[in-house]
Amino acid sequence: MAPEDRASIERFVRDTLGCRCPDEVFQSLRIGRLSVSGATTPVTRLVVGDRLLVYVTDAGDGEPGKAPIEALAAAGCADRDREGLNRVRLVLASDWPDSAAHLAHERFVRAAECDERAHLHLVGRGEVPASLHPWQFPL
Repeated sequence: MAPEDRASIERFVRDTLGCRCPDEVFQSLRIGRLSVSGATTPVTRLVVGDRLLVYVTDAGDGEPGKAPIEALAAAGCADRDREGLNRVRLVLASDWPDSAAHLAHERFVRAAECDERAHLHLVGRGEVPASLHPWQFPL
């Protein structure tokens, strides 16, 4: 991975997602693509330092509140637990990140069953580093 990609991912995780992971955690970054049953767009799977799992996906053409949040939350929490990671962060990228935010968060909380180690982030597509763009890698 190029140093500029590593730096942009670290800025994204720290500044956009608000992660307070120590510096040494960012020495290990694993990026992959997956499909989640019930989701129509691919998901970028990022593991940061064997502690943090981040799923990045596109909210689709509709509003973020219409995205397959339940399927993504269930898959992310199961993946986190199976891998023994500390947290999972689901990132929905769209051109209108504030649109339907309340509905999306309500659905996520219900789907994650108040899991304090699971978080939802609605961000603009431009905020996602190029190396994490799931919409560039169709299923």
